Amino acid sequence: MENRLKLVNILLIVLVVALALILFNIFAANQDLKRENADLSNDVEKVEASKKEEKEVFTQTERFLTDSLQGGSMDYFTTRYRKEVEQTLSENETSEDVDVSEMKELEIYNISVRKQEDSYQVYALYKATLTGIDDEFVNPGDQPLLILMSTITWIIEDGELKVDAHDLEPLVSGEQVIQEISS
Repeated sequence: MENRLKLVNILLIVLVVALALILFNIFAANQDLKRENADLSNDVEKVEASKKEEKEVFTQTERFLTDSLQGGSMDYFTTRYRKEVEQTLSENETSEDVDVSEMKELEIYNISVRKQEDSYQVYALYKATLTGIDDEFVNPGDQPLLILMSTITWIIEDGELKVDAHDLEPLVSGEQVIQEISS
């Protein structure tokens, strides 16, 4: 009987140890899952914040392109870039009056936003239709059309998105495109 009691006690001890090991493994796995879930939640929040920032950059780029072609681009520039542009303009200033053609229509084809370390690099492809001098052309029916590409660097300055660099490049005259389509 005493041997039997010892055997039951040993079996109970083995069962208690096995149960303790199983519970410990379940607890450890649960803690790992909680940690992994918290990490995934943080990653999702970062992605959502990044998408929100990219959407804001996209919207600001649309506004910037429209305002740029209407003469209001300086409002978007960083302090450093504004000084650089103003200096370039003063160096290239001429004393003659220049008539400027105004924008009639803007059609944006594509805006691509790429996150850099502390900035956003944006590539925009768009078409601008100009009105001519004082809304009149030399030949009726003329309508200068430009296909343009802008490379814009956006940074956050004083809590706002600001343009820190802008390269504007005409890709092709829209008139060439129309001629090629017509022929």
